[in-house]
Amino acid sequence: MAKRITLTSLWSTEPLPKENENKECSRTSEEETQLTESQLRVDQTEITSSSGDEFMNSQAKLQDSPTASSAERRFESGTIPTDTTEECQDIGLYLSDIPKQPCIKFPTTKFGEKLRSFNPDWYKTYSWLEYSVNRDAAYCFPCRCFSSRLNRPDAPFTRVGFRDWKHATGQKGRLIEYRKSMAHVEAFHTWEEYKFNIQHGTTITRSLDKIGKNVIKENRDYVKTIAEIILLCARQEIALKGHDKTGESLNPGIFQSLLTFIGNHDQIVGKRIKEGPQNAKYTSPEIQNELLGAMGDMVLQTISNEVQKAGIYSLLADETKDISRKEQLSIVLRYVNNGSVYERFLGYTFAEQMDAESLYKYICNVIQSCNLFPENCVCQCYDGASVMSGRCSGVQARFRVSALMALYINCCAHRLNFVLVDSIKGVPIAHDFFSLLEAVYLFLFSGKFNAQFEKFKRNKGQRNSHAGSNA
Repeated sequence: MAKRITLTSLWSTEPLPKENENKECSRTSEEETQLTESQLRVDQTEITSSSGDEFMNSQAKLQDSPTASSAERRFESGTIPTDTTEECQDIGLYLSDIPKQPCIKFPTTKFGEKLRSFNPDWYKTYSWLEYSVNRDAAYCFPCRCFSSRLNRPDAPFTRVGFRDWKHATGQKGRLIEYRKSMAHVEAFHTWEEYKFNIQHGTTITRSLDKIGKNVIKENRDYVKTIAEIILLCARQEIALKGHDKTGESLNPGIFQSLLTFIGNHDQIVGKRIKEGPQNAKYTSPEIQNELLGAMGDMVLQTISNEVQKAGIYSLLADETKDISRKEQLSIVLRYVNNGSVYERFLGYTFAEQMDAESLYKYICNVIQSCNLFPENCVCQCYDGASVMSGRCSGVQARFRVSALMALYINCCAHRLNFVLVDSIKGVPIAHDFFSLLEAVYLFLFSGKFNAQFEKFKRNKGQRNSHAGSNA
């Protein structure tokens, strides 16, 4: 059976199947061109020469017509009226079918004193005519598929079938009269439109799909341009946002300035900036942050894939205070990829607690968030602080519980610091000076004292300040 086609796919680009059953009459191309239905056919020259807008409008009207809506009601489920499908499975049931025109020894019916039967010569005159062997009845294929006037339950060419062979032809024959009826003309016209569109691929869905693809491509090119600008600024460590983003501002920021510059040389970007909807320009700070976040996720995914491919890695971690005097723990991985050694920064994590157990959990959380496993670590490198390097309960000792091969290596830069500290202790004046300086630093920048200091300022109604501003 032919592939089922509903009206929803009426305007698809799938070619019309060419079914020729063994029992059907073969018709040459010359016979088809001589069919008397030519006066009802669509003027294909007019269609092909019409403008794109006119064609789209005509197709839209065709879909909105009663004919199309009726066909949709029947063919959405892939069936035709009940009293036809129950016994007439041998005629066209779907839009992809063609009129079934078998050449057999047709049964006869007595009309008065004469026996009459269906005449296969009618196929040549009426291309839309089809014959049901099961019912010994004739039907109109386009009217069954496309007509909107199927309310009559006794409609001969669409419901019960036509069997009046005596009055089929002649000057006032039923076939001739039916061919001239308005309902048949509309259905036949729709059928011809459908076949022409399928043959030439000029369907409304195809046209709309082409327009939609162009819109999608323009949107992607525009967003790609925005992403490339953001990526450029991020790599060069350039701030994106300006102080004043209004149209009258002479310095709206690097991001907006670069986008305007590219828009002057790129038609798609320039059109979107000038004519695009305000809610679809994708230049807000929120969009910039989302794109940066997406890029960061892609970078982390790449690092994760490379580390998983390597199998093992080394860990470097250190904590420091940011400008708001909050401890930030930075984590770096070192691994081998394709014979080369790489060091990749995974990110910062806020260290609310500075004890060894908390720092160990912070490190493990960052590693596991990248789909990596702590047990694959073969080396760990921290500073010489006891909370990190302690052999019994430091971070390195806790890490070796899950990663037995994770040897601890003290940071070389911190070793130099230890040498300088010990050297200064031998000079009393220098020792007193640096000891006092370190005590002041620890008091001002200590997380514990800073929290108390901020609380005191809030009670006094003062705004938060950066480190050392009110010292």
